Amino acid sequence: MDRRAVFFVGAAFVCAILIPVTEQEQRWVPSALAILYVVLAIASWADKRTRTRGRPDRPWHGSGRADDLPPGGGFDTDLETSGDVSGSRSPTQRIRPAASDLDPQ
Repeated sequence: MDRRAVFFVGAAFVCAILIPVTEQEQRWVPSALAILYVVLAIASWADKRTRTRGRPDRPWHGSGRADDLPPGGGFDTDLETSGDVSGSRSPTQRIRPAASDLDPQ
């Protein structure tokens, strides 16, 4: 269960405890809030369940924070790996070798 659902269940529990000590005319408030928090807990749990179904809880490289990213920020910086594309995301623009690279030495 995720943290939001746990919070909503706890808030519903606190509201349920406050029902008997509340004045008769105002008992609808903690009752309504307890019901609302239970509905929110179920919705939060369902949201978490559908978002993570079939996927691990955490990314492969750690917690997902910037300091846990692999070198290069998680992007391919090797031109051979990324298809020899430089300065553009378009795979049609290839790097041309410089004239000095073509001359045999």
